[in-house]
Amino acid sequence: MPYEMGGRADKSGNRYEIKCVIYQMLKLLEEKIYSVTLEALGEDEQGVDIWIDYLDGSREGQQCKGRNGSSESWTISSMKAHDIFVNWKMQLDRNEKNKVALVSPLSCSLIIDLINRANNTDGDYEHFYNNQICKSQKLKKAYTDYAEAMELNIEDKKDIIKSIDYLKRTFYRQEPDFQLKEIILDKIRYLLIGDEYRIYDTLVCIIIDEDILGKQITNTFLCKLLRSKDIKLKNLALDKRIAPRIDELNDEFRKFFLPIKDGLIERKEFDSCRKIIELGESMIIHGKAGNGKSGCTEAILNYCNKNIIPVIAIKLDKRIPMGSAEKWGQALGLPASLAHCLHSISKYEQAVIILDQLDALRWTQVHSRDSLLVCAEVINEIIKINSERKKKISVVFVCRTYDLENDNNIKALFKSDEKSNSKMSWNKVTVDEFDDNTVKEVVGDQYPGLSNKLKCILKTPSNLYIWSQLSSDKDYNECSTTSHLILEWWTQLKSNSMAVGVNENDVINVKENLVQLLDKMGRISISKRILRINENALFYLSSNGFLIVQGESISFIHQSILDYFLAETMIDKFYGGENIVNIIGDKEKQTPSRRYQVQMLLQNLVEMDSRDFINVGEQMLKSDSIRYYMKHVFYEVLGQVSNIDEPIRRFVLKNCEVKEYREYILNNVVMSHINYISMLRDNGILDKWIQDEDTKYIVFNLLQSISPRFDSKDIVFIKKYVLKII
Repeated sequence: MPYEMGGRADKSGNRYEIKCVIYQMLKLLEEKIYSVTLEALGEDEQGVDIWIDYLDGSREGQQCKGRNGSSESWTISSMKAHDIFVNWKMQLDRNEKNKVALVSPLSCSLIIDLINRANNTDGDYEHFYNNQICKSQKLKKAYTDYAEAMELNIEDKKDIIKSIDYLKRTFYRQEPDFQLKEIILDKIRYLLIGDEYRIYDTLVCIIIDEDILGKQITNTFLCKLLRSKDIKLKNLALDKRIAPRIDELNDEFRKFFLPIKDGLIERKEFDSCRKIIELGESMIIHGKAGNGKSGCTEAILNYCNKNIIPVIAIKLDKRIPMGSAEKWGQALGLPASLAHCLHSISKYEQAVIILDQLDALRWTQVHSRDSLLVCAEVINEIIKINSERKKKISVVFVCRTYDLENDNNIKALFKSDEKSNSKMSWNKVTVDEFDDNTVKEVVGDQYPGLSNKLKCILKTPSNLYIWSQLSSDKDYNECSTTSHLILEWWTQLKSNSMAVGVNENDVINVKENLVQLLDKMGRISISKRILRINENALFYLSSNGFLIVQGESISFIHQSILDYFLAETMIDKFYGGENIVNIIGDKEKQTPSRRYQVQMLLQNLVEMDSRDFINVGEQMLKSDSIRYYMKHVFYEVLGQVSNIDEPIRRFVLKNCEVKEYREYILNNVVMSHINYISMLRDNGILDKWIQDEDTKYIVFNLLQSISPRFDSKDIVFIKKYVLKII
């Protein structure tokens, strides 16, 4: 888009040039260049706004042009009309170390193509002209026009060789106009102490008002000038606090991970993570609760340490982002934001930032949106930093799949503006359950003797961890849920406490106080200071891997354990006469964690008394105060029932024909489950449906879902109806 006509166009063009100068000044502070000269005198002035002296002794004359009239790009003819080629030739001929550049937000594809071909030629002028130029008529014309503008004769091999030299010393630097200021502000935050907007305005005033035109501005000169304006450098690269503090934060992160048995289990998902990091890209690791996302982050940390890749890992539920990226970094004990500190110690090498427990911000913080905004600011800082790095900083977010797919604020965090140059591509890595072979390797010789139900739940890594803590002297084949495993472990811990001199009541007291406070405060960890508990009992539970004590913070080894105890509390309330809707709580409290607790509650109820299970389910389904995904867990548990008793039979037969419930019951309870399909068949429901044009497709789908596991009654039914229809 062109600037406004008249004087405003001049001012806009000047503003773009000023931003370009400030950008180079900041590069000077980073010691990436030797000096900057604005509006030089004599021959240096011709067609050059800024002279850049590089550390290798070469010089680059830059002409800054924010617009090309009303055009959206530069062409050979428009550049020629602005005398750009005349000026380039003059400056290139003056000194073989001189380089020239056009700096503009507009595109200039043909010149860029010519420059790229010159830089990639094998040095043979005939190969360059015949193979790299003449193969494209469009490029051939562009080269001919360029040669003419540079007063070169393409029939003369010496001039073709000279054109290659010219092009190798020519650059087109496409710097965005409107986003350039944001890039500059981010650099100021990284390099200088103080308000970035005030410092930016000061730099503008220095360019306009100070006597610097025509002077060579070196690092020493600029630093002295900034000191006179009371602006100080951060010197993060020299800050000896950063690396040790990052090591401390990484150690803190790792203490929250306890491996299963002897060590970290290799996961196929890590191979994907490694490849993404090698490419310098970013990722979102996601999966269901307990599927081992932390194991992937542990593997990434090990990989980074082994390959000496700078890395910083933070658990967002323990170190909650607050205020701004800079303030949060300072709260972490760093002198600046995570992004800037990691950049300062890894400018010329790969680096990784791991931010775990993103979903916890949604459910455990009152001001979760503010925390997510800080995360967004960190992402934006990385985007700007990476735009100038050869080796990129990779960002790794870890989140539960449900929140990644359903929370609008979290989804917005990973959306990129396709029209913007400043964006980040996100790879998604799904962490699944363990496969059978992995479980078999961990369990060992006992594996063949385990029930199918137990083998199935042990595929969840958090369940396998709990199982590995249990005594090998006992048979656990009756365990068919996570709740069963946790109960077995908790019972074992209580009974073993006396053997090590810890009172069982003290152990119970630690657990009950911790659960009560975590539930009341809506957190998954709590400060030890507000717990009045026996230290020996606390040490006993933490040394047995049941609790994690990190400094003043206490939490359960996995959230599923807290969920189990909260589900137990809910059962007590239910049998105490409280309504299930009140027990679950209002919609704001119906988080994924609460859903998991309700799942455990329902699993326990269906074992204790199916009448209570159905009663609770019906109350949930009829209530407008219960979210749909909370109601859905009732159908999930109902579908897991293997022995259908009378209360469950009556509920399914009654509601499978109710329009409001039919689809949910069929898809989540009956489909693929032989026991339920047989029940519908034996009670005449399938006979009724298959004779109705509107419902016969349901019968086909149900039969297909259990094929080929048909019993004799199924075959009779198929012969009676299905074969006749076919």
